[in-house]
Amino acid sequence: MPLKRFECISTCRPIATRLNNLLPWFVCCRFCLIAMGTTRMMVLLGILLLLWFQQWVQASTSVIQMATEGEIQLKINAKGDADTVIHAAFNTTIVYERLAYMTDTFGPRFSGTPALESALDWIKVQAQTDGLSVKEQPVMIPVWVRGREYANLISPRRKSMHVLGLGGSVGTNGQIVQAKVLVVSSFDDLERQKDNVKGKIVVYNVEFVSYSKTVVYRVNGASKAQQYGAVAALVRSISPFGLQTPHTGSSEPTTIPAMAITLEDAQMFARMQARGQEVEIELYMEAHTLPDAQSRNLILEIEGTHFPSEYVIVGGHTDSWDIADGAMDDGGGAFVAWEALRLIKSSGCFLPLFLLFVCGSLSLYISSTSKFCLWCQR
Repeated sequence: MPLKRFECISTCRPIATRLNNLLPWFVCCRFCLIAMGTTRMMVLLGILLLLWFQQWVQASTSVIQMATEGEIQLKINAKGDADTVIHAAFNTTIVYERLAYMTDTFGPRFSGTPALESALDWIKVQAQTDGLSVKEQPVMIPVWVRGREYANLISPRRKSMHVLGLGGSVGTNGQIVQAKVLVVSSFDDLERQKDNVKGKIVVYNVEFVSYSKTVVYRVNGASKAQQYGAVAALVRSISPFGLQTPHTGSSEPTTIPAMAITLEDAQMFARMQARGQEVEIELYMEAHTLPDAQSRNLILEIEGTHFPSEYVIVGGHTDSWDIADGAMDDGGGAFVAWEALRLIKSSGCFLPLFLLFVCGSLSLYISSTSKFCLWCQR
């Protein structure tokens, strides 16, 4: 059952500038809502109801002409349905309670771990109690193990650093990597200083502009530094704020170790280098990758009344990183999308299109999301 238009978008991008592309199909395979609350719930529900209303108005005239008198009684009550769902959203705490239960009970749900599979089992049972149809789509997912890790400033003074290895990074093969540091402020800066990179640890001290623009340094920083002979890459955490908290995330696999460091340390190293001080760091990582493991996507469904072969799709990923419970990335986003289906189902809203919620298994890489995209296209 192919989609008439298939486009994969993220709510991290401005929705308002993409409404023309969203209508009449809203496809979101990685629903990255980074905070869960009533306002975001209303935004999601409003978009969904807008999509249904727009598609229904376009199609209703031709349907009436094709149907014999009395066969189909069409009732358009988009505003009434929206009011019903929004009122219900304001008067329930179930999505918060479910999110709290999952994060409290299963904790970090890292790709390839039993905790992720247990969380998926629990979500499946809860969704079935909501009266939703639940299908499972098998996927193979990568298994990356963090292991023990640390980094220390050696010169011009000793300091223990707050660090987190980046997902997909290699380790240091049981050795301590110690080298002088080269601080760069951009890829262009790296290119200008490429003759000074060999044998050094490259530190990316990149000012945060936006997540989409700045995250390329976390994803591609190590691979670009490796091209010029760096022995490791340290990336300033992709965030506008610090408080000595490093932020992990995925990185393109390379042959050199890659870590996230704090904003404060990255800025300090840049100041030291600007003064002409020699900065030296030692680091150790046991990170390694195991063979892919079996997992699944959960696909929750509400079948449309008049256009069952046409879809509105929302979703999120159930897994989290290994160092936190993943309440916001992406538990909140996934559960808000799930709650939209539950509210629509329980409210008995008029639903001409097929509505799917995809509860994906993977954030470290994109293979499970890509597999779902291909399934939709078929």
